[in-house]
Amino acid sequence: MENSIWEALDPQRSQLRALALILNRELSSLATAEKVAGRSAGLSSVQSAWAELERMLDFGPEPDLRACPSCQRSIMSAATRCRYCFAKSLSVP
Repeated sequence: MENSIWEALDPQRSQLRALALILNRELSSLATAEKVAGRSAGLSSVQSAWAELERMLDFGPEPDLRACPSCQRSIMSAATRCRYCFAKSLSVP
């Protein structure tokens, strides 16, 4: 079964979620380096702006996916039909 993050219902939104995680990790890393070096280069204002942007965009979590019983492609867990082969697919949470 292909259950790649990029095969989600909204690939661009999935990519934005992944990029947001990377940015959060990098900002945290820079903040730690700043504290170790004993300096403050205004990183907290960048972190605050990013946090506000993230809040406004409201990415939310990735939807739960499962394999279609017919074609084995990834579909939403609550789907009643496959979005690829249109076979009936009872919801299996």
